[in-house]
Amino acid sequence: MDLCEESPRSVVGHVGDVFPRKRAAQDNIEEGRQRCDSKVLPVVAAPATQRGQYPVFPGHEEYLKNICSQSPANGNSMVRSYAGVSVPGYHDHVQMKQNQDRLIMFEDHATESFVCACLDGHGVNGHKVSHIFKREIEARLCSHPMFTANIEQAIHEVLAGIEFEMYRKEARLADYSGTTITLAVIRGRRVTVANIGDSRIIVGKRRRILHRQAHQQPADHFQHHHPLVIDAFPLSVDHKPHLPMEHARIVAAGGRVFSVRYEDGAVGPPRVWLGDANVPGLAMSRSLGDFVVHTAGVISRPDIFHYELHPEEDCYLIAATDGLWDYLQNQEVISLVHQAAEPHHAITQLMHEVRQRWWKKERMLDDTTICVVQFQGSGNSRSSSTSSDGGRKSALDLLSPPTSCETSPVLTGSCRMSDI
Repeated sequence: MDLCEESPRSVVGHVGDVFPRKRAAQDNIEEGRQRCDSKVLPVVAAPATQRGQYPVFPGHEEYLKNICSQSPANGNSMVRSYAGVSVPGYHDHVQMKQNQDRLIMFEDHATESFVCACLDGHGVNGHKVSHIFKREIEARLCSHPMFTANIEQAIHEVLAGIEFEMYRKEARLADYSGTTITLAVIRGRRVTVANIGDSRIIVGKRRRILHRQAHQQPADHFQHHHPLVIDAFPLSVDHKPHLPMEHARIVAAGGRVFSVRYEDGAVGPPRVWLGDANVPGLAMSRSLGDFVVHTAGVISRPDIFHYELHPEEDCYLIAATDGLWDYLQNQEVISLVHQAAEPHHAITQLMHEVRQRWWKKERMLDDTTICVVQFQGSGNSRSSSTSSDGGRKSALDLLSPPTSCETSPVLTGSCRMSDI
């Protein structure tokens, strides 16, 4: 990728001190308290741990105990069961870490829809921005007049409406703070995905390994001798500044894209900067909020994808913030989910594995939010092997084309996740 003319070295000792390696955002610390559902849990310095083991700080296991797990009340739904949780991160130099992620999960019985979303706030007020969007989406989406007939339009109009009200009433709150969102609405066999930023949604698809001359074998031989595998397919595209279209838009608007070289020699991810100042260093090319950097080509228009579920193929849907995706590949996530008996067991496995990797590599833990949806017909056939198929097309090749618009949607449902 062609970077802007200014060298990353020119900001060493300035940007590197202000913006941590993970993301160009300052941690917001709330005095000694972290909220989990209705409980207030203390978060303190992590105890000493064995090499490679992440710290289990007081309250961490409580978050996993509070995984929200449900089976849909709608018997006609493709969703068999689902679970989700949001767990705060940990930094050695920060004794009390504010969780800036938010999780949305609920059912709307009037339209027989299931809605899930993961939001990842960043910046000093990132937790406030993500919370406002969570609260307003839950309050508005399903009551939007177009939600029944046109989910895409409802999503566009709701997100745009929430952001406009934030800009009009509390612009300073989100000048240098914002949030990502990846959202899925499942209605019947139709999945509508909206994505802004670098959170992600994938599905796990079942297929049989075909051998030569398989067509010459009888049906029962085919069933017994051609094992099933589960492949991972993305339903969203991460909005990163180095992507050609995103990079071109930012540069055309007068923004700059380059990485920061830190004092220890490490080079961070490409970030977005204003044309005349080394701020804010946003590690994504689209976000909600972040009003200052919107003048440099960062936008809040979601990509919308439509996907048709096939009961004989589609097994799982996983939505998560980048706390999961930074250290687990799509196929690894699907494999771990497929090995678990139920979605809440899968989340426990995923959280344990990714936090081990974070701690081993970074000596820190990122806020991580995960939602796992199990579809009807998945069968929990855990004896089947899981494997990636590098030759197959991505699900993005099978989706309807993405659309971008400035409007957005709103939601209300009965099975609603409490604030985490």
